[in-house]
Amino acid sequence: MDIMSFDNLDEAAAYMREAEKQAEARLTSAQREVSWGDCWVTYYREAGIWIFGEVFTPERNHQSSIKAGASIDEANEEDESLQDAHARGYRFGRAYSVACPEGELGSTHIANMLGKITPEELSAAMDCEWEAERLFASHPALMDRVLDYIAQIDAPEDPELQL
Repeated sequence: MDIMSFDNLDEAAAYMREAEKQAEARLTSAQREVSWGDCWVTYYREAGIWIFGEVFTPERNHQSSIKAGASIDEANEEDESLQDAHARGYRFGRAYSVACPEGELGSTHIANMLGKITPEELSAAMDCEWEAERLFASHPALMDRVLDYIAQIDAPEDPELQL
């Protein structure tokens, strides 16, 4: 993992804007489709781990904020921040894996996802204790779809993006 440092927040923000722009240019149609309330899958090659996730809806986020003690104004401010992040490709929710079976809250950029899975497939992944090999053995259609997602990333739809 590379660690970056910046001289100031403006420099860091400029770097993030450029990184988001580059990520947006490489997105596949399957990645672009992941939105509010969807479930998703990805493979983290460096760690050799499959990750399954769910994107929370704005309503779920809002209610969670209120339940956690936020005022209406604070929850509304968080809603705006979440909408902005969503427009930039970040999806807030919970991600699960064999390394974190209870799930971890956070935002994942759609460039780091392969594509959507159904809520039933997410539930099946949970039943398989997040072990993708077991899941794909019992759900070959899902495996085929995931392999198609990977092929889209390895061979971008825009010929100008191919090396």
